Amino acid sequence: AAGQAVPDADPGQLDLYIEDVQVASGGTAVALDDGGRRRLDEVMSAPEVELRLDLSRGGEEAEIFFCDLGHGYVSLNSEYST
Repeated sequence: AAGQAVPDADPGQLDLYIEDVQVASGGTAVALDDGGRRRLDEVMSAPEVELRLDLSRGGEEAEIFFCDLGHGYVSLNSEYST
């Protein structure tokens, strides 16, 4: 979906990193060794995780913040509106 957000992006040139672990290269999933899988498990359990998508298009850069709204949060905040 991220590649589709940029109309002329080439999916075959997308590289994706989760923290310092490369999980996709050239639009294809990277086969992680045991150390890479352990590192990915470690970084994914942190309260904040940095994702980096390299479109291979030059020096432009953007930063986006997002969060995962769990069921409890959504329920709590919907109680006063219903």
